[in-house]
Amino acid sequence: MKNKKKGLIKYILENKEYLENNNIIFSEEDIKFLSFGWKNIGNICIIKIPYNLLNKKITIAKTLILLNSSISIILENKGIYGALRIPKYEIIYPLKYINKKKLEIIHKENNCYFKFDVLNIMFSKGNLYEKIRMTKIVKNGIVVDMFAGIGYFSIPIAVHSSPERIYSIELNKLSFNYLCENIKLNKVENIIIPIFGDCREKTPFNIADYVIMGYIKNTLSYLKYGILSLKKTGGILFYHDISFIGDYPNKQIDILKKEAEIYNKNIIIKNYRIIKKYSPKMVHIVIDIYLKDKYI
Repeated sequence: MKNKKKGLIKYILENKEYLENNNIIFSEEDIKFLSFGWKNIGNICIIKIPYNLLNKKITIAKTLILLNSSISIILENKGIYGALRIPKYEIIYPLKYINKKKLEIIHKENNCYFKFDVLNIMFSKGNLYEKIRMTKIVKNGIVVDMFAGIGYFSIPIAVHSSPERIYSIELNKLSFNYLCENIKLNKVENIIIPIFGDCREKTPFNIADYVIMGYIKNTLSYLKYGILSLKKTGGILFYHDISFIGDYPNKQIDILKKEAEIYNKNIIIKNYRIIKKYSPKMVHIVIDIYLKDKYI
């Protein structure tokens, strides 16, 4: 949507007469709760509707359609569930959409193509800067992408950088199938090796120059495998997590240093940054750490 930063409230106020002519009316009380965000993926718009406006979801959907002709489907985001991070969406427009179990698209981002089922696979556009950043840091060498999904990090690195090999591990069968499709779609079969299974069982040890841990639910329980995947001679681990704003970054850095000590690793904190807001009091963070065996 053009000028998205204005928010839905300003769109409604600026186009009030136009909307009323299309039988779309919001009360002053409704407008107070319309300051929520949305994201567009192709012709699909995903919104999270406040509790106070659930009775207005169809009206909100029609408003977004009227204000942006490129949108044809509106989904209501009802949250992410389980260890496999499966999204729950409801199609609220069009009202008679035929298939409510599968909505497959090909999304282009940063000159990479991602095919996936929007209704059953999470896709975060808020991570775009981080994906681009990875392509600038990861150049030569071997990469282990421990939570590869449909190729969120693996595909851009393979397309834009020059890694020797990327081992992309994914446990969700549906995501893994799309990962394999996206490898072919982006013509990077000679770079990416997809591996189906649990990172705790499938992560190769003492092989990687770079390890990406792009998972923010209980990441710490997998850290051992990320550390052991790096070459003993040294490599960089990109550790993602969620943090209370007041704890960032000291609490996570202390944890990483203690874990490095357990596995006899020297550690250097290379960088840390907030990727995006996760909740009112929490943020999604990433910390880049260099690890090397103490006895080498």
